[in-house]
Amino acid sequence: MLNIKKLLPLIFLFLGCGPDMYNQETVIDSNLQKYVTKFEEEIGVKVSRVDVVFADLDNKTAGLCMHGVIKSKIMIDIKYWNEIREAQREEILYHELGHCVLHLRHNTDTFANGCAKSIMFPYAFEFCYIANRDYYVNELKNAGL
Repeated sequence: MLNIKKLLPLIFLFLGCGPDMYNQETVIDSNLQKYVTKFEEEIGVKVSRVDVVFADLDNKTAGLCMHGVIKSKIMIDIKYWNEIREAQREEILYHELGHCVLHLRHNTDTFANGCAKSIMFPYAFEFCYIANRDYYVNELKNAGL
């Protein structure tokens, strides 16, 4: 038999704060919006319930995707962002969107030339990204199907 006293706190939790959480507006920093829009157009996947913001991350973390029950959050280290070029900016946003939107995990495989076999490689690889951009974008498109 169900114990209502044990279920009551859970019922209040879901009824009390659940509906407001579903209506929370997505927050995307205006400096990151163009990358999110480009991702949506190129990959064909809508970015929803994912905040994309700058943060002060530790020295070894350029970006981070935190999955939530209702909403996820991408944080990009502001110091790192200010030191990198355009291709690296796109690479890092596409990588983190791969985590938060497409639910992809890291892939450490490399080709014989040392280039990553996946945009989900855990470290930045600007030269290879520029040289093989279409390959990495197609990887994300196929994951989004």
